[in-house]
Amino acid sequence: MLGRIATWSYDHRRRVVGLWIALVVAASVLAGVAGGATTQDFTVPGSDSARAVELLRESFPRFAGGTVDVVYTDADGVTGRDTAARIGALTGDIEAVDHVLAAEPGPVSPDGSTGMVKVRFDRDAQQLPAESIERVMHLA
Repeated sequence: MLGRIATWSYDHRRRVVGLWIALVVAASVLAGVAGGATTQDFTVPGSDSARAVELLRESFPRFAGGTVDVVYTDADGVTGRDTAARIGALTGDIEAVDHVLAAEPGPVSPDGSTGMVKVRFDRDAQQLPAESIERVMHLA
């Protein structure tokens, strides 16, 4: 049976290609018509993760929003006075951005060439205005 289908498909190549194109177009149209609205809600109600997020929001709202790590490097080391002053100014500028709760210096690599600033937002990443994220990126 498969041999006959293969032979017919080979003998009628143009029809087979046309049928595949028609099927792809029909599937695309049906997906657009029958598909539901898209969402950006990544929570599963009743799950352990959802309960943990709710607990964070209730008890520790400062840690319930989105975070961004700003990583910086300096070949001469990030613990020097000049770099520390620049990073201090950067964290102050970032904290002034709308929806930023805190910008806190984080760990430094063992060789001292790379550091990190943890930026905490007051909302989840999906709920943040693009302007706030873009401003933090521009400052960094």
